Amino acid sequence: MCSACVRRSPLHALVLVGCAALFALGATPASESSAPSDARASDTLEHAIAAGVQALRNDQFAQAESLLTTVVDTQPGYVSPRHGAAAYWLGTAYERQERTGAARTVWMDGQEAVAARGAFDLRLADAYLKAAPEPDAGYDRAATVDVYRHLLRYADSSLARPEAAIVKTHAAQATLLMTEGHRRRISSDAPHDTAWALQRNAGTHLLEWWRQQDPAPATPANERMEEHIQRVATARAKYPHATRMSGLDDRGETYVRYGPPFLQRSISYNDAGFVLDVFRFGVNVSSFEFPENEIWTYPQIHHAAYFIFVEDDDHYYIGSSSDLMPSRLSNTFSNSDRHLNRAVSALAAMRYIFRDLALYHSDFGTLYNDIEDYASWQEMKASEYQMTGRVPPGTRMRSVGAGINQQRFVFSSPVFGIGMPSQFVQSTSMEQQTLDYHAQRIRKKELPPQATDIFSGLDSLSLTMRTARFLEPDGATRTEVYWGTL
Repeated sequence: MCSACVRRSPLHALVLVGCAALFALGATPASESSAPSDARASDTLEHAIAAGVQALRNDQFAQAESLLTTVVDTQPGYVSPRHGAAAYWLGTAYERQERTGAARTVWMDGQEAVAARGAFDLRLADAYLKAAPEPDAGYDRAATVDVYRHLLRYADSSLARPEAAIVKTHAAQATLLMTEGHRRRISSDAPHDTAWALQRNAGTHLLEWWRQQDPAPATPANERMEEHIQRVATARAKYPHATRMSGLDDRGETYVRYGPPFLQRSISYNDAGFVLDVFRFGVNVSSFEFPENEIWTYPQIHHAAYFIFVEDDDHYYIGSSSDLMPSRLSNTFSNSDRHLNRAVSALAAMRYIFRDLALYHSDFGTLYNDIEDYASWQEMKASEYQMTGRVPPGTRMRSVGAGINQQRFVFSSPVFGIGMPSQFVQSTSMEQQTLDYHAQRIRKKELPPQATDIFSGLDSLSLTMRTARFLEPDGATRTEVYWGTL
């Protein structure tokens, strides 16, 4: 008996039985029937995978890995009638131990072995699609597309759980790219409905739709489908959302639709000047009220193709520039000392936020100029007052705030129509909301459901054209156009 067959835990006694059964199977003469041994070997593998899955569910990763490794080493393409592909569970055991490289290798090799046996396992296929497009993974593009197509064939309203959840996730990710008419042929539910359900024969419609997206139908490959698989794999890894049918937050769904952004930035609030001017005594606002954010731009698609994502409840959603400001700093203000003090902090926050937004997209340039001009005017009048000790002519002054580096002098000029900071912040907040509203309308109207980068690396052809005009015998004229490449 080999030393590898000795195990201490009760679960590993199954491996001992497995080794003995396989030894007996190998020792059977060719003339004797091997059917009983085959049955015993199959039973042993079934018991081992069942024990491995149970150990995995109990977070006993070492035991699960050992048991499932025995199954995969014995029969790489083994698919249990009850638990599915052993390679899927072994890869999951590696993944749960944060050994992602080993998990990818097992899933990819397991998918190949299962396919060689003429079988198909939805969970393994899903894991394979998640792992295959990783950089330097050495995956077979054609095989990956075949796996994806095969998985979509199962998209139907009659599919049972839990496999239905896997297929519905991939179907939902594909519908992100579709117009409303095509989307409703896959599901009549809204994209983020928790009860999102597939239409009957949704898989047939999905495969037909993907066939129409092939940029070069005469070739065996479908480059657009390959690009989609890669985008989804990246989005699943970076931008997950557990409760959505697509499995992605708004960043992930945007990534699947349009690919990596041309520009990706965040506005942070760690600048020392920002902290000093915003978080002041008497202003009831904290740093936690300024949300984490990301700004993505796609100028190659459309001028209005930019997205401001804000974090809420550990996920990122498409928001607007207004969402970057805490509600405490954008509510209605009066000219009371308390509200003026808060308006000073709001003005400082607006100045800081729109300074960055204007760098990322020209839509915010005009509003930033207005904010900067007003803030500079306030600073100029404050400096003039501190130097002369007199209120500048034509202005009115108020002192707000208290404490070291906390007191501020604010001014208004009725003659020139310049109000106190409370009035300016109020009107600027309304302009900001109007800007956000129109930008959202333009995006909804002008942006396509999807965009591809397949042809971005190709050189454009230089074309030349000439025309010739001919006189016909009946007096009519004929114009011919000749064109070609340079």
